[in-house]
Amino acid sequence: MREAIGRLAADGLVELLPNRGARVADISADDMRAAYEARLVIEPAAAALAARRRDAGALAAMRGAIAAHRAWTGDVRAAFNANRDFHVALVAAAGNEFLVKFVEHLWARRIGLRIYEAQRGSAALIATDADQHEAIAAAVEAGDARAAERLTREHIGGAMGTLLEHL
Repeated sequence: MREAIGRLAADGLVELLPNRGARVADISADDMRAAYEARLVIEPAAAALAARRRDAGALAAMRGAIAAHRAWTGDVRAAFNANRDFHVALVAAAGNEFLVKFVEHLWARRIGLRIYEAQRGSAALIATDADQHEAIAAAVEAGDARAAERLTREHIGGAMGTLLEHL
């Protein structure tokens, strides 16, 4: 039990309180903004590395996530999972396990799912995300590191703007 709570604390899902136990961690607007800022540093650079590697398996994972995202039926968790899967696959395509661990932490469900819940029912936003993911994957597949980096930066920056509007 201690190990499980320690892992949850490491993921930012619970806060450990000295001599009192643990509680579910609060998510502030600053937490969400900070996560996006960190993603803006990591993910565009990882996209450029991915374009240089052009790993077929990683591209297949990205395409699968895009297909799952496009198949959205209103289930916010499913849309979030597909979106997260795309971004983690993109970073995994860079071939650097440290980057993957950083991004998995940034994509902790407590932050990302809250953002998606704020966009509940927005088929237009989901479709726009999928279109942008498709463009990023195409740049990676073409080996165009500059385009992959730029498109990823624009995508995350735009999502950050949408988030800040909802806050």
